[in-house]
Amino acid sequence: MPAPPRNLFIAIWAALLTLLFSWFGLSHFNIGPAGTAVILTLAVCQMLLVIAFFM
Repeated sequence: MPAPPRNLFIAIWAALLTLLFSWFGLSHFNIGPAGTAVILTLAVCQMLLVIAFFM
């Protein structure tokens, strides 16, 4: 099985960093109960990216 292209890993890394920085940014805003749902959605997206491409 050939190795995945390097560009794919770079794109996934960039997506994970974007999700991480948005997670940090949103944690400073008080958006009420919706904040929990938004942060959990970001965490699930990060989890799915890691599981799908690195495991």
